[in-house]
Amino acid sequence: MGSLCGVSPCIVQSQNMINNGNSIVVSQGANLVITGNYVNLNSGADGKLDLDGKMIVQGNIVNNANNNILVNIEPVPDGEVLMNGTTPQSIEGISPTHFENLTIENSAKTLNISLCQVNGNINIDAPLLLNAKRIILNNSNPTALNYLSNYILSETKPSQGYGELQWNIGNTLGTYNVPFGTSNAANDLNVTLTTKSTSNPFDGNIVFATYPTDDNLNNPFPIGVNDLSNIDPLSIADRFWLVDAQYLQKPLVDIKFRFKNPEDIDNNIKIQLRFLKGMRYNPVIGTWGDWGPFGISDTVFNEVSISDVSPENFFPNWTLVSTEESSGVWIPNSFTPDGNGVNDTYKPVTLGFEPVKYTMMIYNRWGEELFHSNDISMGWDGKSKGTSVKAPLGVYVWIIIATNYIGKEYRYEGKVTLVR
Repeated sequence: MGSLCGVSPCIVQSQNMINNGNSIVVSQGANLVITGNYVNLNSGADGKLDLDGKMIVQGNIVNNANNNILVNIEPVPDGEVLMNGTTPQSIEGISPTHFENLTIENSAKTLNISLCQVNGNINIDAPLLLNAKRIILNNSNPTALNYLSNYILSETKPSQGYGELQWNIGNTLGTYNVPFGTSNAANDLNVTLTTKSTSNPFDGNIVFATYPTDDNLNNPFPIGVNDLSNIDPLSIADRFWLVDAQYLQKPLVDIKFRFKNPEDIDNNIKIQLRFLKGMRYNPVIGTWGDWGPFGISDTVFNEVSISDVSPENFFPNWTLVSTEESSGVWIPNSFTPDGNGVNDTYKPVTLGFEPVKYTMMIYNRWGEELFHSNDISMGWDGKSKGTSVKAPLGVYVWIIIATNYIGKEYRYEGKVTLVR
């Protein structure tokens, strides 16, 4: 293997570089600066690059060899490719490129080939246009995707192919942010996923994508979805998300979707921002379903959070909906029955929905019922049922069963922390 820049410090500069089957070494501390394109070819052998330093490319990266450009990628990758051209750049060729670490700056970068992979960190400081292709982040660390500015552009429709980020999270627990966005130089469609339980196998991954629909009929539907299951399209956001967990045993997760306001909701006259909630499509039974608690829409940051999506309900296709059901009740997660007149009782907060029938029950960790009420205005005062005995500080389980005016029954469960 020849050494183009094998002694540090070293800087080699070239306008265009065509690697016609050579093996190149760039050592730690050395910089290879290419003010034009880097083109990798095969002339009896694939061009190869052993990158332990930095390769700065201001043109396109074109891999027309039969295999990956970079070789000898360490368990902790140390080489970096910096794409910092001030005019649009692309990653293309007949074979995908595997990077150790990738940083993008200045102009927009476009993927023109799928399954390019980053094994270390990817630093986003410029628009990354997925262009109906998939990029793979093969690093389970939540900080492996470092957002500095701009966005990752997904946005392509199912017929074109999704623009996808595949994050090889494995069974790591953490909070992962995917900075999707559009054309305003910000991650205004950011998706946040928090894994709360381990999964199987350890090398599993989650694929993320999003796209807007064409009109207030929510067309086109995601792949595998045929209809809205009698949900009024005027109450659904003009956007779908794909959060596809590729596991045998999926993790328990929280998900937060950021949406564009007004673009994703302005055609749908029945949407009320404070009542938006997450909804996912169950392909097993062919219907859409949702989660409580209600009151999970953040109208300041245009975000909707969904808590504790269980492994068996972690299906890939998502949207946001505002319906009568979603404007039901909001359940606080703690209260302080200390007699000061503030947050002394625990009860749901109604948001435009008055149930015809209502029952609320609260249990301790041994399953003993401490509170039971059929009056939505009556809250728990933190005492054992029928006594003046104060329940100790801790976590308690609540169950609410409510029936609306058309006779549809809803059951909600959760936990509340009693603070003294």
